[in-house]
Amino acid sequence: MKRAARASLIVASVLCVCALRAFAQEHQHDHGGPTGPLGTVHFSTSCSQAVAQDFDHGIALLHSFWYSAAIEAFTGVLKNDPRCVMAHWGIAMSW
Repeated sequence: MKRAARASLIVASVLCVCALRAFAQEHQHDHGGPTGPLGTVHFSTSCSQAVAQDFDHGIALLHSFWYSAAIEAFTGVLKNDPRCVMAHWGIAMSW
């Protein structure tokens, strides 16, 4: 009898987890990102002034959980300033 009760509990738990995951996926909200508003941030670095705004945008994307877009932003920073070591940090943090 104990095995049957334990098996029922496991099955019920798995079903609850699956239902909760499905519910969570249906109710995701857009909090901004590449197509919406982001908060403002300024992160001082030794990178060139030409990429400072792009770097800050990458940080805002990172802190808004837009990881792939943040990686793209930091990669663009590196293309324009290959000596901007902090862009490598931003990519690593985004992974």
